[in-house]
Amino acid sequence: MIDIKFEINHPGILLTIAGEPSLCYVHENDGICEPFEERNSIVDCGLFTPKDYVDQWASDAYASHQDEKTCPVSMVIGEPLVKVCRPHHQETLESESQLAWFPCMKNDVLQDTDMEKAHLNDRIWLKVCFSQPRMATSLFVFLATVGTSNGDHLKPSMTIHLGDINGHSHFLATSELSCQQNPLAINVTGKVASHQITYA
Repeated sequence: MIDIKFEINHPGILLTIAGEPSLCYVHENDGICEPFEERNSIVDCGLFTPKDYVDQWASDAYASHQDEKTCPVSMVIGEPLVKVCRPHHQETLESESQLAWFPCMKNDVLQDTDMEKAHLNDRIWLKVCFSQPRMATSLFVFLATVGTSNGDHLKPSMTIHLGDINGHSHFLATSELSCQQNPLAINVTGKVASHQITYA
């Protein structure tokens, strides 16, 4: 018997094949931070922060529709507890739904005027604040679900603005939401990169 070990490096996936018959192992999302995953596996290793850079999680949050019992916006404060995204809200485990923020959209939570606004334009806003104004290089949005159901044809999207210490809002990007791009990583470039950011 010949013992062979080699690795196949495919974009986004690293397989280790060993032995005969071969035994394959996918490193991504196995909960073990391998040295080669440190810069690109958020699930296994956490967010990679280069030397001399600082991560800053949201320190305060506000939403267009809030209810502390059914959809507490406080769930977006600090490092996310759920880092795996599920395409459909129904697939999100009951235990996970208590660990991530979901917009209030139930009739018993929204008041009549809020329901009318939600149905007219289906827009929900979320504002997160940062405790220390800094020049941002990237913004990461962690998704627990993209909230679509099997019958939905429209892809959900998000428009992001960054606010500076002078109270000015700067458009950053509009992005479609997808579990394949989780976290959603948006580079801060151009004139926006020169401002001290306090909220998104």
